[in-house]
Amino acid sequence: MNVSKSPRWTVSALAVVIALTAGCSGMSISSDYDPGKIEEMSAYKTYAWFPAPREKVRGSELVGKRVQYVADQVLQDKGYQLAGQSAPDFMIGWHAALDKKLNYSTVNSYYGYGWGYWGGTGYSQTYVTEYKVGTLLLDIVDAGDNELAWRGTASAEVYPQADEDYRNRQIEAAVRKMLDRFPPKK
Repeated sequence: MNVSKSPRWTVSALAVVIALTAGCSGMSISSDYDPGKIEEMSAYKTYAWFPAPREKVRGSELVGKRVQYVADQVLQDKGYQLAGQSAPDFMIGWHAALDKKLNYSTVNSYYGYGWGYWGGTGYSQTYVTEYKVGTLLLDIVDAGDNELAWRGTASAEVYPQADEDYRNRQIEAAVRKMLDRFPPKK
């Protein structure tokens, strides 16, 4: 997968804020990597961030700063350094998405004792509820060949009514849990 030198990551601020308010207990974390880049990733020492999205959307700048702040802490705790003026070994960027999902639940009277079981009329009622799932991605791109080397993903049901402190804790938990898997082990 080739990542352009000036990526365009257009993310709606609402999607970003809501996507990052996911409940930690139901958070799903995964990662994937290019197996041909394990040796290169183990030699990484410096990194730089991809530029912020060109479009200024209300709220996205603060979310981006939180993601970068936490990721910088984790990466620096692991011994990586911001490249500054020198060429980095890898680039890091983030994306967020929000999807609507449906949950179906059916309750019926066909089980157990009672009129419906013995041949009378039974009923079933299906309830449909809509909920939102937010996903945060962290991408590590090899700076030498501009190829995606590693991707971390955090997904969970979102709670739009959550306060700012809760959102910040969730962003931190998602970023830390994803970067716990970087670099991948042989």
